[in-house]
Amino acid sequence: MKIFFFILILLVFLSFSLYGQMDMLPQIFRDLPPELQEGLPQEMTYDEFQILNRNVDFFTMFMSLFLPGYGFYQVKRPELAAAVLTERTAGYALMATAFFRQYDDLRDLGKISEITEEQYKNLMINIVLFSSGVILNGFGWAIDVLGAYHIAKNEKDFVIYKYGIKKDLPGIRNSEEKSISYIRKLVLQNGSYVKKDLLYSLSNHIKEFPEGLYRGEAEFYLGSYWGRAGEDARALMHFYRQYIFYPDERFTPASRREALRLIQKNRKSWEKDWNRLYAVFTMNPESFAAYLEEFRKFETPVFKELFVEEAYRFISLFPEDKSADDVLYAAALHLEDMELFEESVIALTQLAGVYPESMYCPEALLRIGSLLETKLKSEDYSIQFYQRLIENYPESPEAQEAEKQLSKAAGEN
Repeated sequence: MKIFFFILILLVFLSFSLYGQMDMLPQIFRDLPPELQEGLPQEMTYDEFQILNRNVDFFTMFMSLFLPGYGFYQVKRPELAAAVLTERTAGYALMATAFFRQYDDLRDLGKISEITEEQYKNLMINIVLFSSGVILNGFGWAIDVLGAYHIAKNEKDFVIYKYGIKKDLPGIRNSEEKSISYIRKLVLQNGSYVKKDLLYSLSNHIKEFPEGLYRGEAEFYLGSYWGRAGEDARALMHFYRQYIFYPDERFTPASRREALRLIQKNRKSWEKDWNRLYAVFTMNPESFAAYLEEFRKFETPVFKELFVEEAYRFISLFPEDKSADDVLYAAALHLEDMELFEESVIALTQLAGVYPESMYCPEALLRIGSLLETKLKSEDYSIQFYQRLIENYPESPEAQEAEKQLSKAAGEN
């Protein structure tokens, strides 16, 4: 009973001691920084607010000791938390192995001078195993805590820096100018957090100002970003956009130079489209749809994937364009070629629903039924599309094929 009360008093003392130490932590660990205590910016996201208030403190250190990966989990890095968990599990396994190997001879620990040479060698092996396990656990715990602290501090510093920059742009009233001014400052910086926000800011700028004054500049920055990230095909696409649709004497020469460098660099992997990639520089498309018409001819898989992205972007920007149904149908065929059958069915269904007067609708409905029946194994669901095809387009050749498929299904049943 005395031991129980002693342990209880010790725990109470430790809890007050930890609270006192946490209360003395620097402000950067616990509260909103002074730069933002007057009020939060309206554009601040909840994730950024959480970053500002994220604590890597003594409680995190304590929990990480017993829950491997807790620190990285707190800063939303599950892959790093899993790595720490694996490493520390290996450490526990070594400790457990040593303990069970020595379990029957625990008395040897107190009588080393009396044991045989073989028992001594076995004891030394178990000591090495147990010590290795302790070292692995200690190392993993330190990495978990220090790594989480490093990530939390860097993220917090960047959020403060980000809104500090925006606060320093009060003279720029135009939102597009403010957006591109912020992007220009990010372009000059390095670091993973900066790059992540740069990509978000560029994508958001293009979405908000699709035909803005600085669209060409944004496209050039995106091309440069993906080029540094090793995504050469995506980088080339952005350089093409800038060069063809948003000419700017400050960036066009550099876009052309970088595009040619990427084409030459990937001459083997892009061999099927090599000549066509060069030919794009000589084209003068009258519209974005004409550009996509050339883009859809590429045979390299990565360009097919990018075409689908471009097609969906075109549909979202110009849903009433006379070429919208044609672009969407081409995207569905590319998805089918890439064996993304479910995504192809979604695109074809969108075509039939949004553009019912399109010349592609009968074939789209027939393809939906065929893909559901043969690739997705949804025969019952495919029947609905065959029936819809016959009902809406009874005179079409596709309707006759649908009737054959329905007759075949009825015969099998």
